[in-house]
Amino acid sequence: MSKLLKTQLRTQAGVGMLMMVMALIAGAVWSGTDGWHDPRLTMALAALMTLGFAASLLLSLALQHRWVQAAQARLSRFEQEFIEREAVVEQFVRILNELPSGVIVFTEEGRVQYCSGGFARMLGLSIHPHQLVKRPWREIWAMIEPLHLGGSNARQQVKILFHENRPAVDEVWLTDGRVMLRHYRPLQDSIGQPLGAIWALQDVSEQKQQEEQIRELAERDPLTGLANRRAFESLLNAALQNNRQGLALGIVDLDNFKAVNDRLGHAAGDAMLREVGMRLGQLLRHSEQSFQDRGVDFLARLGGDEFAILLHHGLDAGRVQRVVARIMDAMGEPFHHEGESLFMRLSLGFAIRNASEDAQTLMRQADMALYAAKAAGRHQAVVFNAAMQAAIESREAWMTAIEAALRRQTLELHVQPILSVRTDRLEGTSSVVQAEALLRLRDEQGRMHAAAAFESVLDDVRVSSAVGRWVLEKAAQYLDLWQANGQVLSLSVNISPRHFLGAGFVDDLRAVLQRHSKLPDHALVLELTERGTLLEGESARTRIEECRSLGVQVSLDDFGTGNASLTHLQDLVASAIKIDRRFVRDILHDAMALSITYGMLRTAKLMGVRVVAEGVETPEAAQVLVAMGCTDLQGYAVARPMPAAEFSAWLRHWQQRPSWMTQLGQSSVLGPDDIEAFASLATSLRLLFAGSLDAEARAQILAADGSQRCAFGRWCSRNAWRWPQSQSLAHLMRQHAELHEKTQMWLREPGLRGSLESHILAQSEVVRQAFWDLTLRSQAQAIFMLQAGEDPCA
Repeated sequence: MSKLLKTQLRTQAGVGMLMMVMALIAGAVWSGTDGWHDPRLTMALAALMTLGFAASLLLSLALQHRWVQAAQARLSRFEQEFIEREAVVEQFVRILNELPSGVIVFTEEGRVQYCSGGFARMLGLSIHPHQLVKRPWREIWAMIEPLHLGGSNARQQVKILFHENRPAVDEVWLTDGRVMLRHYRPLQDSIGQPLGAIWALQDVSEQKQQEEQIRELAERDPLTGLANRRAFESLLNAALQNNRQGLALGIVDLDNFKAVNDRLGHAAGDAMLREVGMRLGQLLRHSEQSFQDRGVDFLARLGGDEFAILLHHGLDAGRVQRVVARIMDAMGEPFHHEGESLFMRLSLGFAIRNASEDAQTLMRQADMALYAAKAAGRHQAVVFNAAMQAAIESREAWMTAIEAALRRQTLELHVQPILSVRTDRLEGTSSVVQAEALLRLRDEQGRMHAAAAFESVLDDVRVSSAVGRWVLEKAAQYLDLWQANGQVLSLSVNISPRHFLGAGFVDDLRAVLQRHSKLPDHALVLELTERGTLLEGESARTRIEECRSLGVQVSLDDFGTGNASLTHLQDLVASAIKIDRRFVRDILHDAMALSITYGMLRTAKLMGVRVVAEGVETPEAAQVLVAMGCTDLQGYAVARPMPAAEFSAWLRHWQQRPSWMTQLGQSSVLGPDDIEAFASLATSLRLLFAGSLDAEARAQILAADGSQRCAFGRWCSRNAWRWPQSQSLAHLMRQHAELHEKTQMWLREPGLRGSLESHILAQSEVVRQAFWDLTLRSQAQAIFMLQAGEDPCA
């Protein structure tokens, strides 16, 4: 109940009380008079009526006064609230106008209901925001459209916003380089009926610049300033998705760059990388920021000493060759660092997009071309061709076959024994305490394939770990079986460097050892093929130490064929090395192979590393190796690889061996002097046929006693005591003198050289055979040749 109503009720109650009092008074007066005709009654009643009227009037005036006071108070409050609300609205409008963002509100009919000062400032409107009220949106858009990039497309986007009338957020790019974030929000009443829409604009140009700087840091190589691998792959994918024709992808790799770092330090290496990046960039069409424009190129550093080039050659197919020639010429100029001139060579592989090759295919093709350039001797460029494509298809076919074999369990391990010879006794003794497990694949047709057919894909990430785990488990099962049969030996298995250095390898190895906990230490040996640079660095050394802590030894396979054999031998704590078969195979007839093999044996012995010679195909080769100090032999001369079941039987009966095995370790020891004598024959003939003999060498050959003065003749004289009254030594010296006469005729009779060359070569073979007959005390050729039809590489 209001205060005014309460006041009225109280006033009326007061008037009623007054009337009751007057009635009592009138009654009292009436009782003391003579009735209506008494003048006193008349006067009393008149006085009472006057008094009542006055009281009523006074009460009414009081009531009105109080009502007026109440009304005035309420009006005052309303005025104060209005003032306060108006101040709040003004403050809100002022805040909106001062905000860095802009707001504009449209009615349901598309007319401006409100526009903030920020909106006008951000879009450069010269009129006051109040003057925009009630104007249609098209008139507003006509004022601001010139600022927008996209022209009619931007106008169409605005139409879509009004038409669809759904919340939306999009970026608006202006011609002055600014970027606005536009929020569109429909307005509705409490029952969902449309009332209009509100736009809010926010200038995000600074954030965009910061994002660009972050992206620049993420996609830019800090050393050279070039794009990094991430940026290059992103751009390559974008270019190919746009169906760009006339593209060529090149991968550049510096030759022997590690030597610069090792010799001069990383500062010199970094300076060289920067210089290479600059020289390559000067040969290309720019700019990097707009590769999508026609006719420009893109350069990136992929990592390490590897760069990538994306060329746009259009219809000019010869441009790739011209760029390649300019790159090779530019790298021919020396690099200058701290007063020293350095020459850096590079290898380059290019892949040209012919159809719809994707980024992964082009990268793989360029990698294969680069590999071909390095295999061909480095410092050259190779463009991917059809033959390489066939190699890719073959690689993919083998990959698929290996994955299928893993699923079908059709991989097998064959075992080849390793013969160990003791030379510290009067009579040589032999034993088999180690073997190698060799991977085989049986295809769907039942044909067996040796690992040599598919070893190039075994290091691929798709199969390396899966194959490695299978090999480790199968080898451990064989070792358990042999140990249960009383046949204790160690077994070597080949592991790909990718799996070996992978994060999960130690866990894989530990799991196998836990499942086969009875295996003695060193029963399992890991063989790593030291090709490429994967085994370089601290990670490889750490991983070898981890294996050794688990009781597993590591050896280097195919030693002598990789990129850094001696570096690996120095840096990696390997328990053994295996000399590659290509050196062992030609050891009897190739002086270079003999010299290299002997050098590796001597180096390994000085470093305390055991050596296994693989590919020993004849007993004579075995005797030569043992004579040079190599006492662990593997190859067809000992036994062919065989299934594990056959190997157990072979172990029980292998000592019923040919007689030549009993002679191992009993032959004369071959030392440096013997090796140099054998090598001198080949060296002299090579220089003779090449016309590279110097004056001193020519004079020595032409001398009357030249056969005694040459290196081989002096060796015969020095070592006569080793074979006193030996017919073999006399025969060797006669054959050498005859060879010497033929070389003298070569020099004196140039016209006869065409017919003399074959005679000289034949005679040199007789001398080499006589040398081995003498030093090994054995007959050569027919006795030790493989049977016809046998494949020494199978």
